[in-house]
Amino acid sequence: ITLLLLGVILYFVNQKLSLLNLYFLPVLVAGMYMDARRAVLGGMLAVAWVSFFAVIDPESFSQDMGHTGLYLHLLSWGSLLVLTGAITGRMNERLRERWQSAATALAETTKLREDLARANTRLEEKNLTLEVTKANVEAVLYASMDPHVAKLIIDRRLRNEKRPVSVLFADLPE
Repeated sequence: ITLLLLGVILYFVNQKLSLLNLYFLPVLVAGMYMDARRAVLGGMLAVAWVSFFAVIDPESFSQDMGHTGLYLHLLSWGSLLVLTGAITGRMNERLRERWQSAATALAETTKLREDLARANTRLEEKNLTLEVTKANVEAVLYASMDPHVAKLIIDRRLRNEKRPVSVLFADLPE
């Protein structure tokens, strides 16, 4: 639609070379919001559109240059227009790919964070269970032995070890 509008404007303007750079705008917009293929297609349509007007009325394009100079100027302009569309479209495609990979990484990070929160909750529950068990063991130790010795065992200043003991009995003469 924009190319048609620019074509109508180009039809009514006498100095057409001065308006050729306006064709970069729809190609850049197509490259940004569409893909590289559509931007290149838009550039090629713009070149065809301008070439159509150049063939119909070449004098309206020439500014003290011959027909060969005009066609070389249009060729270089058209080549840059198509190249601009291709570069802009490819940059947009790469940007979309990077955005998609970032969105995937964010979703994976969110999932890992949720897994970590669940694991942390399970660990806190197990820690609470261990604290309750520790309190029960301390209560049993205090009830079954001397509280001072139980405190030394709990503080790990006294070890309670099982060791094999051998006892030798001998009869002593009386």
